Amino acid sequence: MSANYTRRRIAALLGVTPAMLALGSQNVGAQSNTGSDVLDVAVIGAGAAGLTAGFLLNEAGLSFRVFEAANIHGGRAKKDTSFADFPLDLGGEWVHTSADVLNTLSQTNSASQTAREWRPVSCQVWDGETLYQADRYALEWRGEQRFIDTTWFDFFDRYMAQGIRDRIRLNAQVAEVDYSRHLVSISFAGSATGRARHVIVTVPVNVLKRGDIAFTPDLPRKKTACA
Repeated sequence: MSANYTRRRIAALLGVTPAMLALGSQNVGAQSNTGSDVLDVAVIGAGAAGLTAGFLLNEAGLSFRVFEAANIHGGRAKKDTSFADFPLDLGGEWVHTSADVLNTLSQTNSASQTAREWRPVSCQVWDGETLYQADRYALEWRGEQRFIDTTWFDFFDRYMAQGIRDRIRLNAQVAEVDYSRHLVSISFAGSATGRARHVIVTVPVNVLKRGDIAFTPDLPRKKTACA
């Protein structure tokens, strides 16, 4: 991996870290000394953030599982193939990053070959009363990679999920995370439970706001202040 793009920097550039809640010790070693029934890290949510976390954990040689409540991974990155003869992005398609990050993540330099940088010449802006067109965004816009004949779902499916499919658990709805003890206990809808040394929570903020996942103890203020 390029020395200029550490795993942390790549995750930050993809915009996944703000959505993550890390529970447990912040010092995770590269090797596990726990039993086979205890994971180094449990990742809750298999969207862009969760899949990227799994990808990086796999690169680090840690034992982990990615738990997803839905029956498919990808989160808000979805695609539709029924409307046209090419796939359409549905949901989360505005992922701002650069071609070199795509290539570093793919590790094959192939991702950027299927994408082109998109920068709008002008944008329509709503100021609360009037909709007007502004050209200033042409210079200020960060730009993004738009795929030609594929989608962001395909990117995360091919490059992030490709090597960790056997560690993604679908239809696994997490009901409670108890991090009051040395090992974190994860309870699923039903009676199943699991244990991990650390947990990364990547579910959407509205899931946390609804209280779909209970936390013991409650999440500290510093983790909920921005929700």
